[in-house]
Amino acid sequence: RCAVVIAPTPAIKDVLLGYGTTVRIEVLPTGLTRDAFAHSGARKPDFGVDEETWLFSSAGRLGREKNFDLLFRALASLGDTIPAWKLIIAGDGPERKNLAKLAAELQIADRVTVLGYVSRARVMDLMEASDLFTFPSVSETQGMVVLESMARGTPVIAADAMGPGQMMKGDRGGWLTKANDVEDFAAKVLAAVHDGPARERKAADARLLASEYAAEGINATLAGF
Repeated sequence: RCAVVIAPTPAIKDVLLGYGTTVRIEVLPTGLTRDAFAHSGARKPDFGVDEETWLFSSAGRLGREKNFDLLFRALASLGDTIPAWKLIIAGDGPERKNLAKLAAELQIADRVTVLGYVSRARVMDLMEASDLFTFPSVSETQGMVVLESMARGTPVIAADAMGPGQMMKGDRGGWLTKANDVEDFAAKVLAAVHDGPARERKAADARLLASEYAAEGINATLAGF
């Protein structure tokens, strides 16, 4: 019944076509509002982490589809191959108790903090304060948190699946990992931690890539449909 249907990524357009949608479909991501780019000066100590400790962050509903268990296993597998680290997740959901149990089994419970549901501004500050944003989900239609982290200048490690895999355009602004692959995710974290120049390049490219998704430009494209 619609004149046009908007899909945030080509992957979702393919899903819609698979449903039998026959009307016009245009691919247009959701744009980033100006506050996404407004750096607050947030730092690690704002989240109880000292400056010498690596801060990995993530965000999202704590559901099975988000693959946080993979993230736990990947980080735990690194052992002493990376310096001291802390993982802070902004979000809550039905898997919270299971994830707490898994963290204890992997002996990383003291390194993992789940903030629960917090304000968007707090999430953005967490991203800004982090060294890396880690996102193993394979169910994202777009993956706005990936772009929001980039807008704050923090490079991303994400699964090459659905939205994030297409939004990052081939490792732009971070590193893509094989979907559902613990070893590859761990390898990308290890490489990112030990390659400072690469992180700097990725951080600069992250800001550039995020700017390409600014709402003003997205809205102008929409107005031309």
